[in-house]
Formats: sequence, C-alpha cells, structure tokens
Amino acid sequence: MGEPLPEKFGKEAQFEDFEISERAYKDPKLQWSLFNGAICWLPLEAGFVITAEMPAGNEAVISTTWCLLKELEKINSYDWNADEATINRWYDEDGYETQDSKLTKLTDNVSMIEPESGYYDTESLARFAFARFYRAVQFAQENRVPVLMDF
Repeated sequence: MGEPLPEKFGKEAQFEDFEISERAYKDPKLQWSLFNGAICWLPLEAGFVITAEMPAGNEAVISTTWCLLKELEKINSYDWNADEATINRWYDEDGYETQDSKLTKLTDNVSMIEPESGYYDTESLARFAFARFYRAVQFAQENRVPVLMDF
C-alpha cells in the first residue's frame, strides 16, 4: 500500500492489530486469499476464493494453489524480486534473530524459538513466512495435494 512497515513485530501481535490491515481487507485490488483468511488452497489451475464447509464441518475460506502462487509472485515483485536460491536461503535462515532468541518448550516434543525482547524483525519474519508459503505451494502443485493451514 506504499507505506513503511514497522521495523519490529511484537510476538503477541496479529496482522489485524495494525490499522493498515483493515484498509487491506477492504481494498478491492487486494481481495487475495492471503488477505481473506484462506486456510486451504486446492491444487487447481483456476482462480477463486470462496467460503465453504470443510470435511470436519467447519466453515472456511478456500482458494487454489494457482491463486496463492500468483499472490506470492506479486508480493515478491513489489520489493524483493528474489530468485529461487534467495527464497531457499530465507526458508533456512530468516524469521528469528538468533542473537536475541530463546527456546520455549510448548510440549514434550515441540519447542519454539522466541525473541527475548518480545519483538521480531518484521522484514525477516515476512521473508520467513513468504519462503514457507512458496515452498508449500510448489510442493502442493507438484504432488497435487492441498495446502492446509493447521493451527
């Protein structure tokens, strides 16, 4: 939207906490699956975003991997113009500031890296998320499986 992002993102913050997110949700040019809360992308070569019932009976926003890939390509073109090698590096290296991190045990088998300061570097976190979505959509298209946000 042509506006600077905050340099840091609080570990408790949500996208909806920022005033700009409300404008993004309402902007007709940004009616993307990522902004409309999609949790499932089907491996189809078509473009749509719908609300439908999932197999478990819950209602969800559903789109296609074709849409998700187009959205990711557009995001990449806005600022980064990153190639495959760079995106792969982001997948492995971005998201957390190692000099300011601690390991928090969530369950016996699951831990999470958290910033001691309570803040993430916004740009690094964005690259981290982008790289994960990018790799997920590639895998989904190659293997004809859906991408499902499981949280």
